[in-house]
Amino acid sequence: KITSYSSLVSSKMEYDELPDRDLPSIPSPDDEGESMLSFPKGLRAGLFFHKLFETLEFTVSPHQQQDRVTAALESFGFESSWAQPVAAMAKQVLSATLAGAAGNLTLSTLSASDRIHEMEFYFPLNRIGQRDLKAAFGVIENTRFKTGFPERLEDLVFTPREGFMKGFIDLLACQNGRYYLIDWKSNFLGPDASWYRKERLEQVIEEAYYFLQYHLYVLAVYRYLKLRQPDFKYERDFGGVFYLFIRGIDPDQEKETGIYYDRPELKRIEALEKTLIPLHHL
Repeated sequence: KITSYSSLVSSKMEYDELPDRDLPSIPSPDDEGESMLSFPKGLRAGLFFHKLFETLEFTVSPHQQQDRVTAALESFGFESSWAQPVAAMAKQVLSATLAGAAGNLTLSTLSASDRIHEMEFYFPLNRIGQRDLKAAFGVIENTRFKTGFPERLEDLVFTPREGFMKGFIDLLACQNGRYYLIDWKSNFLGPDASWYRKERLEQVIEEAYYFLQYHLYVLAVYRYLKLRQPDFKYERDFGGVFYLFIRGIDPDQEKETGIYYDRPELKRIEALEKTLIPLHHL
């Protein structure tokens, strides 16, 4: 059968945004100073933002993006009056300095040939259960999370899976010979920027099981690059993972506001590979 991250954590999707079924109309900004923190919430908003970043040209000026922003808003049923706040948000996200272990990444410098949007992957999957995941993640002690890790993986509720793992990576980017995995998160975490600081993001990443999501995605990229580049070396060539909580990225705040970064240890990715991938596919 086909398995995905979502199917593994469906019983624990605390931060999964659902459609706003009880709203008779979609709010519009009161004025041009309205921030993205008040943009409508829900599944439609999440789909809109993912499609927006898929269609934007990263290297052009915000003024040149305006038509694409307006078109995307209209196609998803949002008021065109949101165009200015959304364009300003896109500028902040694309121009933000994303600090990683192997150097900084700036999305606005990426040409179309340096990125792949909505990259689909499959990899063969052993028969796995919650304890198998716990064992794979327990190879290296992780002090990033405050509660039991990887013990929390045993709290997941799913029947043992076997077949193929499937997923879509929002963005795979390459800069200066290093590859980065980017995920857009439109989650509404709170009414001001303080809700998007590093400590809060780490809590969300843990509670929503996003740490499982990005480890699965890193494994897919790791296997892909090993096949495409015989001289690929993880520590040298993989720059890490950025989860960008786009509502909270603000250059006037702390530089890490809205930005979550990790580069998983190679030993954990290798352990996950041995756990998940059938032996004859290694």
